Amino acid sequence: MLGVRPSLFAGFGEVGDSPTESINPKPGSEIYTGDFEAVRNHRDLFVYFHTGTDHQENMEVALQRFPKVTFMIHGEFVRSNVQGMMDRNPKVYFTFNDNFGISGDMPETFRFGEKAAFLSDMRSEWDRLLDEADDLFRPMIEAHPDRLQTGGIWSGVMTKRSAIYWPNSGGPSSTGSIHRSKPTWLTRTPSG
Repeated sequence: MLGVRPSLFAGFGEVGDSPTESINPKPGSEIYTGDFEAVRNHRDLFVYFHTGTDHQENMEVALQRFPKVTFMIHGEFVRSNVQGMMDRNPKVYFTFNDNFGISGDMPETFRFGEKAAFLSDMRSEWDRLLDEADDLFRPMIEAHPDRLQTGGIWSGVMTKRSAIYWPNSGGPSSTGSIHRSKPTWLTRTPSG
């Protein structure tokens, strides 16, 4: 299909989808070789990879084997390692579109809990969570403001969007402060 309708594809993935990550092949596995080679041969494509537990070493193997492939990675297990990967490889991008570093019991409520409980927790914990996310992501964003995705659309990625969320990243409309207002969805009632 790539040869027939190349514009139909933006990339390959999501690979390593989280519900089954414990049984999925790791990023450096031979099973992906043909897929990564196809992506490499069509340089405008990328691989969207959800890395799982202990996948950071295997992600490094994939990066070494396929240095010309662009990887968009996400997943809570690789967050502590992703800046190093980005420092070493200009073809690595990162997205924090899931739960931006929520700690404690919040991830379980986010993924499996009741909507009302999650919204209540978010309302009461918003400032702490924002501070946590700032500590986690600020160094990465400041080091690589053009390689972070803040939403779900690959084409909307990079400097202009990261400057909206992290104004000190040096991108357009830099104001020097982080927007601390609660999102609209946090101010609605659980039924709204």
